[in-house]
Amino acid sequence: MASETTFIDTTGQRIHFWRVDKDVYPNSTSVSFDVMLIQALLVAYFMNPSAVPAQLRAKASAIITRSGKRFDDGIYGPNTRAVMSLFEEDMRAPFRDGIVRKGPYDFLHGPETKLKRLNFMWDMTMLSHTLGTTKKESGRRAFQPALFRSIYPVG
Repeated sequence: MASETTFIDTTGQRIHFWRVDKDVYPNSTSVSFDVMLIQALLVAYFMNPSAVPAQLRAKASAIITRSGKRFDDGIYGPNTRAVMSLFEEDMRAPFRDGIVRKGPYDFLHGPETKLKRLNFMWDMTMLSHTLGTTKKESGRRAFQPALFRSIYPVG
């Protein structure tokens, strides 16, 4: 199940990081909060007009909106794989296998991972006075209610 972890950087600042409990990969057959989190992070990633090339953003937007329902449904199907491929292309991922690995990570010092990049872009795109100044506040406004409750069971 998706969760939030807090790290303290060298200046004493708290850094909130969303993580998955299991690897997220193509052909997952059941609905998963881990998949739903990755899908929500992918939507935010491709919303950032200054960080993602317009051509990739347009392709991702077309895929995200083409089904007529929410993209973050928790099922890793062909649409999720297609958007993940665009993300891997943009970040120049060394492994373009569609898998977001659960870890282990050293968020502050370790190498760039797909989940680390998605978290960073969420912070750059979604943390604002409109959606909320914390991950929890912005997640409450952007996530599916079931995903938010799974990460923050006490509100």
